[in-house]
Amino acid sequence: MMAYTHSPCLCGGSNGLAFSLIPAVMWPSVAYNRGQSRLGTAYRAHDTDQQIGFFIMNLLIGKANDLRRRGTTEPRRYGLGM
Repeated sequence: MMAYTHSPCLCGGSNGLAFSLIPAVMWPSVAYNRGQSRLGTAYRAHDTDQQIGFFIMNLLIGKANDLRRRGTTEPRRYGLGM
């Protein structure tokens, strides 16, 4: 959306909405699905999965930017990563 829209308010607003609604549903579901004795382990496993996803996504975005041979002289080439 940031690559194709020139409205920072729209991009920031939609990011804020997503970052507030998704965890509001995701994290309480861990407590709902696991027993009290295993709750800490379930939260840790959930957080680990989320961090691994962040790591992999950063690698994929970096590879996408490398495919376009992005550079500081041509910022348009960052479009694939965005």
